[in-house]
Formats: sequence, C-alpha cells, structure tokens
Amino acid sequence: MGVGTSFQVGNVVGHPCVDGYGRVGAVTDSRVRVDSFESIAQPVAASEWVEASECKRLRLAVQTRVFFKDGLGHWRAGRVVGGDPPLYFVRLPNSDYDLKVSEDRLFVRWTRPVLSPLDVLIARGNESPYFRDARAPLMRSLVDQWSACAGATSLLSSGVELHSHQVAAAMTVLADPVQRYLLADEVGLGKTIEAGFVIRQRLIDKPNSRIAVIAPDVLRRQWDAELTDKFFVGDFPKKTLRISAHETPERWAEYAGFDLVVVDEAHQLIDGVTESASPYRELASLCHSSESVLLLSATPIMRRESTHLGLLHLLDPHVYRWQDLEGFRAKLAIRKELGRAAFSIDSDLPFLLPDAIGGVLALLPEDARAAALADKILLRLDAAGDLRPGYLPADLNCDVEAFKGHLSETYRLHRRVIRSRRSVVLTETADVEGLESVFEVTGRASVELIESTGHEHSVGREVLGEWADLAVAAADNGYIEDLLPYVDLLSVLTSKVGGPIDDLVACLETRLRLPTGRAEAVPDLREQEILLRAPLLDGEMVFLEQLRAVASTDGLEDHVAAMIPVLRASRRAIIFCGTGVLAPDLAAVLRGRFPRAKFYLHSVLQGSEASEQAIAEWRDGGVLIADSSAEDGRNLQVADAVVHLRLPRTANAMEQRIGRVDRYGSGSAATQHFVGSNPEELVSALDVWFLFLRDAFGVFSQSISALQDSADGLTQVAWRAALQDRTQAATVVQDEISSALVEATRDNELMDALEQSAAFASGRRNILRDLLRVDLEWRSIESPTMEFVASKQGLRLGVVQKRGGVIEIGDSRAEPLISPILLNRIKTVVPETRRGTFDRWAAMKQVGARVFRVGNPLIDRLWDVLRIEDRGQASAHWRVDSTVGTDPEVYLGMDFLIEADTETAVALTDGSDLALRAVERRANQAFAPIHATVWVNALSGAEVLDPRRLRWLEAPYRNSPGDRNLSGSRFDELASIVGGEDALPSVLESAASSANDALIKRDEIQTALSEASDRAVSETVVLRAQAQSRIAAGRLVSDTEGLVLDHRLLSALREGIEQPTVRVLAVSCIVRSPVALGQSFD
Repeated sequence: MGVGTSFQVGNVVGHPCVDGYGRVGAVTDSRVRVDSFESIAQPVAASEWVEASECKRLRLAVQTRVFFKDGLGHWRAGRVVGGDPPLYFVRLPNSDYDLKVSEDRLFVRWTRPVLSPLDVLIARGNESPYFRDARAPLMRSLVDQWSACAGATSLLSSGVELHSHQVAAAMTVLADPVQRYLLADEVGLGKTIEAGFVIRQRLIDKPNSRIAVIAPDVLRRQWDAELTDKFFVGDFPKKTLRISAHETPERWAEYAGFDLVVVDEAHQLIDGVTESASPYRELASLCHSSESVLLLSATPIMRRESTHLGLLHLLDPHVYRWQDLEGFRAKLAIRKELGRAAFSIDSDLPFLLPDAIGGVLALLPEDARAAALADKILLRLDAAGDLRPGYLPADLNCDVEAFKGHLSETYRLHRRVIRSRRSVVLTETADVEGLESVFEVTGRASVELIESTGHEHSVGREVLGEWADLAVAAADNGYIEDLLPYVDLLSVLTSKVGGPIDDLVACLETRLRLPTGRAEAVPDLREQEILLRAPLLDGEMVFLEQLRAVASTDGLEDHVAAMIPVLRASRRAIIFCGTGVLAPDLAAVLRGRFPRAKFYLHSVLQGSEASEQAIAEWRDGGVLIADSSAEDGRNLQVADAVVHLRLPRTANAMEQRIGRVDRYGSGSAATQHFVGSNPEELVSALDVWFLFLRDAFGVFSQSISALQDSADGLTQVAWRAALQDRTQAATVVQDEISSALVEATRDNELMDALEQSAAFASGRRNILRDLLRVDLEWRSIESPTMEFVASKQGLRLGVVQKRGGVIEIGDSRAEPLISPILLNRIKTVVPETRRGTFDRWAAMKQVGARVFRVGNPLIDRLWDVLRIEDRGQASAHWRVDSTVGTDPEVYLGMDFLIEADTETAVALTDGSDLALRAVERRANQAFAPIHATVWVNALSGAEVLDPRRLRWLEAPYRNSPGDRNLSGSRFDELASIVGGEDALPSVLESAASSANDALIKRDEIQTALSEASDRAVSETVVLRAQAQSRIAAGRLVSDTEGLVLDHRLLSALREGIEQPTVRVLAVSCIVRSPVALGQSFD
C-alpha cells in the first residue's frame, strides 16, 4: 500500500519496472534510483532511474523475509512480525524475541528465483530443516515433470490422453522459434488435440495472449467445448480468445496482429479461389499479420496443386508465391515415386543400400548433389554390401542421414508440414498400447513394504541366503560345472519364502527325496523338475533341519498381524500367496480369528467351481485369498488393495498377477503392499528379486506386457546375478535390465515415414515415454505436493477430498511463512485450477477437474514459491551419530539442476519470449534436465559415496536431542567447527565448488551429456544436408534461411550441451557429532 510520496535512501518502494519490492538507492530532485536486492553477494542486482511520481511507498507485510547487517557488520535474515515504516519488528530464525530494525537497514529480495542458496546459508538465513523436508521432494518432483515434458507443460496439464503422434506434432511446433505449421494428419487422428496443446502452451507462456480460431460455424461450439473441458483455457482470465466462423470473413480483420491464429478445415477456404478472392484474401491478411499460425487440414496433399500452394502461402508468402505455381507442380510430379524409393534406405541394412540408392538416383538423373552423397556411401561398402575395413558404422549412418536429409528436402513440400498417416499411427498405437493402456484402466500404485518381524520368516530368508552362498562356493571350488540348474532352482526356492516355511520345507524334502510332511505341499510338476535337476549340495540336509525346527511357529500369525491394517482400510482386498499351501492355510487362520469378516479362497486345491463362486461373492466386498490359480485370466480390477505375501519366480508371472487388478475399469489404482523384510539388507535372493521387480522391471508401477520376450530373457539374467553376487545384482545388473527394457520398448516403436525420420527423429528425444512415466507415478507427485500445500512447514492451505479422487485446495488455514506477495499470487489463481486430481484418468472422467501437474497455474505458483522464497533453500542442523569419532564432521549437501546452456542459441533468434521458450524446449528435447544431489565433507571436499552415509544424511529432520536446528545463535556452533565466523564463507564456498566438480564427473552425467551431444550432431548433419539441398534446388524452393538458422541453432545447442549450466536449487549443512548440541566432546 502507498504510504507517502517523498522518498529517502532506504525506503521500500514499488515500481512497474521492479519485480516485487525495490529499495531507494539514490534521490535527485524528481527522480529516484530503485535498486533490487538479490542476496548478500549481490545487494544491488539491478538498478533503474525512474520518475519519483511513478513510485509507491510500500509497507512490509507480516511474514516478509528481510535481510540486514547486525552491529558487527554480519548479514542476518529474519521475517517481519509487525511495525510500520520507518520501524519494523523482525524475528530471527529460532528466536523467541523480536528486534527493532529501521526500514533503511532492511533489504527485501526481489521476486526472481534465488541465484545462490549458499549465500542465504552464509547470511545465516537458514531456518528449520522442516522447510527443507517439505520443499525438496516437491522441487524434485516439479523438475522431473519439467524434464519429462521438455518444458512443454501443456502436455502434462491438459485433460487428454497422450498419444505418440500428437505429442510429437505438438513438440515439433513448440520447439520451433517460428511457429507457423500445417497440421495435415489424416482424418480422425486428432489435429484438434495437437492444436489444443499449442494453444494451452501459448497461454501458459503468455497468459494475456490473443488467440483466434477460425472454424466452420457448425464446429465452433465443439471447439469451445474442447478448449474449455480438455485444455482448460478458463485458467487464463487475461486471455483474448475468439472462435470465429468460416462464414464471416468480414470479421477477421478484428483479429489482425493476434499472437496465434488457428484455422480449422483450412482447405475449405482455399478450394477453387484465387489469391485476391474472398475469403482467401481476408484469411491471408490475417495469417500474415500473426506471429504464429496453425492450419488444420486433413487432405492438403490430395488436393489440387493450387490449393496446396495456397495453404503454404499462408505460412510463408515470400517462399511460396502464387507466381511460382508451375515450379510447384513440377515438384509434386516426382514426389510420390521418390518417396517410395527412399523407404528402403537404412544404414542398419547396408547390403540393401546399393540397390536402394540406385533406384533413387534413377529418379534424379540430374541431381549432382544426390549422386555425390550416394558415392560417399557406396565407397564405404564392398561388392557384397558389407562395410569396408577401416570404416565405422557411425560413419555410414551419418552419410546415410545426410543422403536422406537431401531426399527429404527434395520431396518435402514444406519443412513445417506435419502429417501422420493412419497406417503408421495405427501400428504405433498397437505398439504403444501396452504402455498407454494403464491410462485406460485402474492403473498401478507404487508398492509399499509391510515389515515382517516373524522368526519363521526370518529363518526362511536367512537359509535361502546361505543356500545360495553354498551353491556359489561349490561352483568357485569346481564342484559344480554348470551353474544354470541352480539359477532356476534358486527362483523356485525364493518363490516359497514369505511367512510360514512349510512350502520351502517341502521343496528341500523333494530335493532330498524324502517323504513330504504335507501331501498338499508337494511342488507342482514343473517345480519338481527344476528341484531335481540340480545335483545336491553338501549341507542341504542341515538347512532342512534348521527349517523344520521353526516350521509352523509364528509365520502365519506374524503375516496376519502385519496385514490387518491394510485389510481393515480396504473394501475389496486380494492376498496373493503364490504356489503351495499358504493360501488355504492363511484362509483358515483368518476365518478362525475373524469369524464375522468375509474371507474367500481361490485355490487349485478347492477346484475351479468353488474359486469362481469365491470371486463372485468377493465382488460385493471382503478379502480374496488366492494362490497362483488366480494369477492368469481373471478380472479382479474392482480390488482396492493388493497384498503380495510371496513373489512369483518370473517377471512375466508378476505382470500377469498384477494384470488381474490393472485392467479396464473406472476405479482408482489398488494400493500394493509386499510383506517382507527390508530388501536393502540383501540377506537373500528374495531381497534382490523384489528390488529387481520393483526397480529394474518396474512391474509394480507399469505394465511390461508388451515386453514379455525381453522380460523372459532378462529374468534369467536377474536370477543368475542374484545367485552369484547379491550386491552387484542390486546395483549394476538392475541398471542393465532397465536399459535393456528401454531398448526393447524402442524396438517396438516403429517409424515408417521417411520425411519424419529424416527431418526430426535423429536428434530429438522422444518424450512420450517420460510423459507416461510421470503419469504412471502420479502418487509420487501427489505426496510431496500435498505435503507442501497443507503442512505447517508449507502453505497451510485447506484441503478437501471430494468424490472420485478430486481434491479442492482452499485458502490458508493459518498464516504461512512465505512472502505475502507470493501468497497473493497463489490466492489469485482462477478457483477452478484448485480443483483437480493427480491421477490424469480420474480427472478425465470428471468434467472440469484439473490435472495437478506443471502447467496448471496453481502448481506453477507453487513452483514460483519454491524458486523465489528462500526459506527451505538453505538449512543447517546438528545430528548425533554415536559411531563418529571424537571430532565432529561437517557435510554440505547441494541439490543441482543441470540444463543445456541456451544463451548462445537464443542470441541467434529475434530474442522474443516465444523464441526463448522454443529454444529451451528444443534444448530440453536433446538433453533432459537433470536434478541431482551431491554430499561432500565440507572440510576435505571429498564426495560422500557410501550409501549408508547418504541415507543417514538425507534422512528427514526430527526435532529431538539428536537433531537440532542450527539457526540463530546456534549457527555459531557450526562456525566454530570450521574455523570461526570469518572462515565460514570460504569453507562453504570451497565445499560447494567440490560438490560441483563431483557432480560433473559423475558417469551418469557424462553419459547423458555425451548421448545428447551425439543426438545434436546427428540432427546437425541432417540440417546441413537439407540446407545444401535447398540451395541446390534453386528455382523450386528458396526457404534456405530457416534451415541455415536451424543448423546454427543446433550447433549452438550442441555447444550448450557440452558445456551445460549448473544451478544450485538448495543447500543443506549437517554437523555429524558424537554428542548432542551443547554437550562437551571430551
């Protein structure tokens, strides 16, 4: 609020050119210099001389974060708790009293992202680590979402299904600084969806955008409904959106100069007209006046030449002129034949290249450049079509890409025509459907561990580990020639571990050819074959005796006690028990203990008719206890909770099991639980197998049904690793399996359009899989978001759960500890953006429900708070560890964001905001931004690599004698350990530098950078060839400037990838001490 018109140095003021609060730094007769404060390292980050009459004196509201120097000249940070100019009451962190501080001593950060959280820490601006614990998971989630969509947040925040060709089309437009495109998908492939993505993104980037949609009158209401219900254009109240009719060209002049023009069924406005006739005349004037244009037409390629030229003229009047109609017709004449001939050009099939290239050259007898590029390829091949010695496949691939790039420009009518064919899309849909199907079904929830402490379970787990060690030792000592039978045997034994050990006992009795204590526990025929194939090991009888000694003690009772909270919280639960007698035994115990509850048994022992009846009754509510007979072919999607007592021995069997509940339906994903011990302990193969299923195969969170062949082979790899080295299996082999599955998925994603592969596929990341992963893991987005929204350490906003999983986020229940300016930004978002869900599919079933992702204005405002508000960006606390030596240790943790440096590339554009964001998205497509955390010893600079130490450092803060916040006067303890107040900045800055160096040296970072650079190089090769082809084409095409610019952009982005920017998102300092804060180290 304005409280005066005369200004003095130190006054807090507002001005249109200042982001948030400004501070008067100098005064003349009629002008003032308004300074912006970033941090103690940059007290004056920017300055503007403005007319004093344009400024307003501002009062600092309660909870405003302020910085000032104390009597010793040291910077301090606190928050306003009262007062008025020129005197305020300021409370320091962890302090019970307030300081009186005059306005001219106070500095307030501008509302831009914090540049250096380390400066906040050095200034003692750190507050409770609770803020860090609330902030860090959400920041990690937001960065992950941003990285997945490459900055095109409309893809995540729109209420539509995601399909490969639509995402690719939208990203092609959104990653281009020149957004003038013809969307020419065949009928029914969703051009409106592609346009909707672009429209919403334009509004996200510029909320006051002016957008015009020109459509046939009969489709106007449909467009309005689509944009309102699926793309939520109502989220942006400052926009101007006009949906006008084909039939009213006289009104189009009102939209001249709009930011974006979208023309649906554009060919209808061009058929049979001339350049000067209406409505084409008015349409051309409108399109040529707009910065961005999207033309939608399902049939432009099949139309007459004049129609197609007329469409392209709307996009680029200088290149595609009506006067060049004859040259345009000549280009069309050779287009189809050339396209057919080019399909067989594939560097992975070099023996086919001579004939394929010969066919192409026959169509282009006068194309000297095509002949030269072809000669370069053929010189690398011998008479048989094999690669000559001394040449690398990568060299051949680059040459082929250059040749295809030339061809694509020969028959591509315009670089900015995007067309998906039904034959290709239907193939892709069938290919991708296994991945996208989870969005049409109940879905999958992350598996949660239910700790088992039973002695019987522990003995079974330990014996399994000892048996595996015995088998490996026998192999190492030469007593076993073939380890494979023991690999298969381990998988069978592992599938019998979990709770009671009767089934495991039966397996060893079978191996030792002893009578089985329980006839019904005899393994099935396949299991018997595996059990008897591997020769006996010395000592297996000892293992059997150990198991018999504890059999039927506490295994069932322990598992029942562990499961009860989950069963009570669910309406329809399923307990999967695997093969053996666990299912009927468990059913008997549960029925005996809870006679009034509904328990149903699905077991091979009771027959199919009884099992069918059990399912029919269970659908009305209760608990279904199932052995392996229920894991194939059943429709159990009404379940709301799944408990896995044992794990099947193959990944495909687990896929089949979870597939029973992850099927078509309208309910939410069933919660998943595994009853066992901490798998990180790696006591036995059971631990490793659980980690493989959860982390490597990812079967708990996503379907692998489309990857069954690969999963089958990788299961064998997993079990061999689990037998030979559990530690390596839990790390290295997991990554190998994950990578192999990614490769298998890519093999399923077919691309059969030459123009698409030549122009776009080489250098850009296909982001669809990352988008699907985000949607699959929506619960991991919900948890940190809601914690920050509703918790005491967050925004303290009211949250109301509605039907169908919809959440309504209200206003603050109590005053949150954030800047009032930022809080006001949250309060002023459109109310509808506060009602939604984290589950995309739940949102799609309820009209108006938003998808809580980046791109939603509310979520974006939360991100603003995280980036601008420095509370939570710096923390320091004392943590007791009795295992440390006599001297305390200081650790610095840093959260980093690694992105391609786009500064040079942006400088090549017109500098507009549109170009800036497009270049960022193009960079993000090549190199997905990475969030990473590095911990170092603050005194030595050594990176912390020990997993146990990292878990200790990253454990949540607990306000207890063992964990104490080092804010306020307690910060002195940290300073004294590192050499005193004066030494603290240099120590922390040195540690930060060490952390940065360690980050860049990480193998996974270097690999990601190298792969991204390679992609950029590949696309650069194509663009160079295309530019040269355009020049050679001469009279037919002349739009070389855009290609040359694209080539320069790619070259600049490649340099930006090789030298990325590294930003610090947060810092945490922990003192590891053998004693509590304040106690003597003696």
